[in-house]
Amino acid sequence: MIENSVKTQFFDKTSTDRNLIKNTFLTTTQDAFNEAIKGNKTKLFSIIDEISSLENSDEDSNEQLILWMETFSKIVSNFTKEFQDLVGIILDINWVIRSSEFAIVYSQFLENLVSAHAFYMFPVAERLINLLCWKKPFENPRATLVSDPSVTPKIACDRVHAVLKRIISLIPSGPSFLITPIAEAFPDKFQDIKYQLWYLRNILKMIEYIPVLKEPIMSLIVEKIIKIDVEIQVEIEDMDDQDITDLQNLVFKMEKNDIDESSVEENSLNEKTQQDLINFDEINDNDENGFLFEELTEEDSNVKGMVEKLDGMLNILFDYISKLNAEERDDMFEILMEIFQKTILPTHNSRYTQFLVFYLCSYSPVYVNNFICLLAQKVLTPSVPSVIQVASAAYISSFVARAKYMEIAPVKTILQLLTRFALNYVEQNEHRLGSVLNPKQYMIFYSVVEAIILIFLYRWRTLMENDGNGISYGQLPPEMKGLDRIIQSRFNPLVVCNRGLVEEFAKLTHNLEIMYCYSIFENNNYSFIKNKRHKKASKKPKIKMHDLKGSDEEDDDENNDDSDDSEEDDDDEYDDDNDSEEEEENELPETLLPFEPYQLKNSCHFIENIYQNWTPITGDEDDSDIESDVTDNILAMSISPMAPPAFNWINNYPA
Repeated sequence: MIENSVKTQFFDKTSTDRNLIKNTFLTTTQDAFNEAIKGNKTKLFSIIDEISSLENSDEDSNEQLILWMETFSKIVSNFTKEFQDLVGIILDINWVIRSSEFAIVYSQFLENLVSAHAFYMFPVAERLINLLCWKKPFENPRATLVSDPSVTPKIACDRVHAVLKRIISLIPSGPSFLITPIAEAFPDKFQDIKYQLWYLRNILKMIEYIPVLKEPIMSLIVEKIIKIDVEIQVEIEDMDDQDITDLQNLVFKMEKNDIDESSVEENSLNEKTQQDLINFDEINDNDENGFLFEELTEEDSNVKGMVEKLDGMLNILFDYISKLNAEERDDMFEILMEIFQKTILPTHNSRYTQFLVFYLCSYSPVYVNNFICLLAQKVLTPSVPSVIQVASAAYISSFVARAKYMEIAPVKTILQLLTRFALNYVEQNEHRLGSVLNPKQYMIFYSVVEAIILIFLYRWRTLMENDGNGISYGQLPPEMKGLDRIIQSRFNPLVVCNRGLVEEFAKLTHNLEIMYCYSIFENNNYSFIKNKRHKKASKKPKIKMHDLKGSDEEDDDENNDDSDDSEEDDDDEYDDDNDSEEEEENELPETLLPFEPYQLKNSCHFIENIYQNWTPITGDEDDSDIESDVTDNILAMSISPMAPPAFNWINNYPA
């Protein structure tokens, strides 16, 4: 191969002599390729060994590698599939941490290689994308020997992005193939937070110069985030109350759901409008930045770590959305609607991922209208799977209740639509009821009634304003005309629906002198409902993450309830043994309201000012627990026999 004396002479000669030596390298390398084509690969193997030894050398091999890369660039047409071994060795060179001179020469070789041989695009792109992982180029123990001290992780990633941008423009078939290596390189959900956030920022940056990948990349990101989100909920459901309280105090937002809205708005003015949770130049291996966790068990610490990953990833995405221009946001909304239908809506126990839609909708009333229309259409279309209908009803009620930016006109429209649907449902199906009611057969009806109640509980002040002259007492808003007929129907929704929700509705309507509902669900007559056991229904539901208050008063109440619950369990033990199979068949499943109070510490500032917190109806002491009651799990329902309405839902609603 190239004699060491020749290589040594190269670095000692003038520019004229160097050109001569370059020509010698070129001639020798070309000869090796020609011999390999004829079947003699001895010289080719020598080149491979030399490149490999230079990459692994403890000495400074930068100049020699530059010479080789310049030579290879000139004969790049020779790198057919027969020479993939040599190409593999070249691609394994840790080039991004070396000097800028070598990075330029190497980048040029990659561009020439892909331009001459399109089949090398995938392995080249795969290696480039892997270099976008957190400090991937710096993990090699020898990295400090060959790296340029001025090359930071951010500079290394910038080099990768620059090469990717140039080589993608050379491929006429488009960059859609990149999503596979992007997905494969995505850090596992159990990896440290810095790996997640670093890679997330890098693939979002790819969207800037490869916009066609925006939808698949966003879809991939949401899939990864929602897996972490659901994993957290599953882990928390398995914890006991004390562990949940400890986790709440150490991880989640310390502000509670019933905080004073005026103080939130005042404090937000004094905070930074943007929070960069992680910065390319500032992150390092020893900087835990609040990610240290010593007080919980290993299992609970794992939950805490996942919460921080979820918080950090959502923080980055909120920030990314906030910096989009109007046209880019329109495009992002269309993409998120597709992702919402495909990934978020069908996912049970997602707690925070859906706030991406909630936040984006705050930028335009058009987004709000389109989102609500999408959900309403799913609720009212019989061909939609029942689980999606029920989830859509929960999304409607929770969104309308919590979106502070939602104007009153669409609130009235959706409330009128849901009320007409429920009323029409009663008129068409009440005569089919027998002596025993199985609520599971009419779950979509109950889910819609619960949506109506929840929306009214949060929006009643605006709905009942009398042309600026205060609250109009004595009657429901016109959009809810017929609700009394629905409540008094044989479906008995106030008995079947969520007890905490119904009690709050009864309290509100009584205070507003509209109706007296207590007698309906306080008569304790549950015998007409199949497998409905009053004692079970009245028990306090299992604590969920978003129900946590952390107050001593609530803990005392829970302790006092324990004895009562145990007595009830003893009383029901015999019934449980005999009716377990029948109970499981007819028990109404539960689902979380999608937009419950946002408790993630770092990303919460994006949500606080657009989120409607619960406002107590009166100043009575018993209102302190209203939020807990209202946010209990809404019962999941079933499918409606209604035909899909016309586009103008109100005016063309089927009679």
